[in-house]
Amino acid sequence: MSGRFRATPAKRKKLQMIQTTLDMFRKTPEEVVRERHAPGFVESDVELSEKKKKLHAKLTKLWSNFLQENGLPLSIINNRSFELMVEAVAQYGPGYVCPSKEELMGPLFEKLMDWVAELRKKHERAWEQHGCTLMVDSFTNNLRNLHLLSFMVGSVEGIFFLGSADASYLSDYEDLADLIEDKIEVIGRDRVVQVVSDNSHKLKAACRLLMERNPTLFWTPCAFQCLDLMLKDIGRLEEFNKHIQQAKHVTTFVYRHQRFLCAMCNKIGRKELVVPATTRYSTLFLTLKRMYKHKDVMKCLFTNEDWSRSKLSSTETGANVREIVLSPTFWNGVEDCIKASEPLLAVLRMVYSGEKPAMPEVFACLDLAKKKISDSFSCNPVILKKVIDIIELHWAEQMEQKLYEAALFLNPNKYFDIKENDY
Repeated sequence: MSGRFRATPAKRKKLQMIQTTLDMFRKTPEEVVRERHAPGFVESDVELSEKKKKLHAKLTKLWSNFLQENGLPLSIINNRSFELMVEAVAQYGPGYVCPSKEELMGPLFEKLMDWVAELRKKHERAWEQHGCTLMVDSFTNNLRNLHLLSFMVGSVEGIFFLGSADASYLSDYEDLADLIEDKIEVIGRDRVVQVVSDNSHKLKAACRLLMERNPTLFWTPCAFQCLDLMLKDIGRLEEFNKHIQQAKHVTTFVYRHQRFLCAMCNKIGRKELVVPATTRYSTLFLTLKRMYKHKDVMKCLFTNEDWSRSKLSSTETGANVREIVLSPTFWNGVEDCIKASEPLLAVLRMVYSGEKPAMPEVFACLDLAKKKISDSFSCNPVILKKVIDIIELHWAEQMEQKLYEAALFLNPNKYFDIKENDY
């Protein structure tokens, strides 16, 4: 008699029925991932068995090895389709075999193209019914002297990638306007309400020309880039730039000495002192905020016995960095940088997230940001005027477009407090 358990046909049938019932009540991978990204979601704290913990550690290591060996960007772990794939494999269970290279290149690729075609039809119906926005973004590769444009269409259905084009051969803004107009024709001239572009000189000139050619077409500069330029110019102010350069000097010193970096990270409970963000200038100001939050820890690291015994304390660079970290003037300057940038960073996050992309929301949030900055620098009118002038200068170009005026007219509650007796 075999030592291996063999289920009878009746038991096998019963097990299949139980599995079918469980599958009926189990959430799909799409539902699981959607709930995971929903606001307020909290991961359930489930106590894992010892065997489960070992399996989880092994699986995590295998994922890491796979990504590193194939040179894949680690950012793909945040991709929604990657999460769906992992969840679907977990629900499938043991024995899953990946598709072959031939399948991926043949029938599966064709199915994917069919899915994209169906998705486009769904978006086109929304473009037809509600209108849409053509978004133009530019990328420049100075090493290869390339100027690339990407085209995306935004509507109530979401964002759809339309395509890209090499604009390196275009000699002036008129040729660029022709290229953008070709994309408008592909979408449908009667469907495109506005064009949103970055603030490069050529694109701005091309889009202004498009508005002249098409009276019903509006052009709006990119609000995200406008806010980023505000941060850039604020950071260049003499009152802030001095302290920003000092902060860069400190972070460079910390990152060049691994033991010092590890000691600092252990104290602050974070892996990094520098905060990676979507743009260079938001990274800069967010790093200042983190440094200020942990200023006591940083001061302690430059005054304890370990620092006194280290060779770094006797170097000129080490002495300069220590002087910066222990300087009240430096930290007061960092605090001013945070006061000037934090309200704008909040607007930048709102614009980037796309949760409230409407024009009146952007205007109302920027107005609130200016009020917060005014309150923070009420005792320093010189700095206040410089910061507000920078904001107004960049925003005036953004507000040049009448779509913002229409948005505020149609949504007065974003700018004025409406009471019940006003109706």
